[in-house]
Amino acid sequence: MGGGGGGGARTTDVHAFDTAGGGARYVASATIAGRLHQGSDFHERAGVWFVATTSEGRAGATATAVTVSLTLTALALRGPSLVPLGSVAVGGDGKAVVAVRYVGDVAAVLSPRAVTFIDVRDPSRMVTRGALTLPGFCHHLYPLGPALLLGLGQAAGRRASDLTATAFLLTVPAAAADGSAPANPSVVATWTPPPPPARPATGVTSAWSGSGAYGGLVYLPGRRLVVAPLDGLGVWDGAVDAVALRVDPGGEGLPTVAAVAHAGRARTAGRRVAAVSRVAAMGDGRYVWTFAPQSVEVRDVDTWNVTCRTALPEGN
Repeated sequence: MGGGGGGGARTTDVHAFDTAGGGARYVASATIAGRLHQGSDFHERAGVWFVATTSEGRAGATATAVTVSLTLTALALRGPSLVPLGSVAVGGDGKAVVAVRYVGDVAAVLSPRAVTFIDVRDPSRMVTRGALTLPGFCHHLYPLGPALLLGLGQAAGRRASDLTATAFLLTVPAAAADGSAPANPSVVATWTPPPPPARPATGVTSAWSGSGAYGGLVYLPGRRLVVAPLDGLGVWDGAVDAVALRVDPGGEGLPTVAAVAHAGRARTAGRRVAAVSRVAAMGDGRYVWTFAPQSVEVRDVDTWNVTCRTALPEGN
């Protein structure tokens, strides 16, 4: 399945291909209103594809104000055709939508301060099931399982200028067996880095490294571990480049397992330095690689000891 702009960028062309047998064979196409939302993925569930698009309109007394709306459309192959089964408009400002993520029977539409939930069990009659206000600002949302989402963002510290990295776990209960609406989702755990022990938690800022779609973190489901790059000033006295958090929604929540620091990174008191930009897992999740401009390091997840370190040329 693929998509592209068409019709003067006011429509999106969606194309289906059959990749069985190692090749790619064109099957069918459909055109839907709006532009493909760049922060959202195609999603397939039981032979139905879900696509999020945004459309512009005019509002106000003089019809000069530009408004943006977001629509979720369901598509399926019916014989030789790719057919829209249904769509639902998401309320609010479409410009504020960061991403659309899917977990179980629900599409989660993320804006910086809230998540709106859409029931997609019946693609021809998708229904908005309300919204949940989030702690602080959320920039990234990741499915961790059939009913669990991880959010990463920031919240204000003791002073408005002190922004602190935050993480939270959001449960999205499945629909009831009788077909009734899913139970209300809830935030079941939150995490912030500890303040430095030697001074008050003012003048301390931290943020999750990375931008855009943010592919920087890694989740190890067998170990229930999330490892994510963290850019901090004054956090753990400045000596941290990534954190490992255990995912335990029914117990401790998001306890810190390890704080990762690159030994080769130059550090200057009171000044940010180039941060780790990406984390990757190899060896069936036994080893975690962290990538910074100055070095690459490999750690054993059982001990968090460095097993390999490679310096990189300046400018990488």
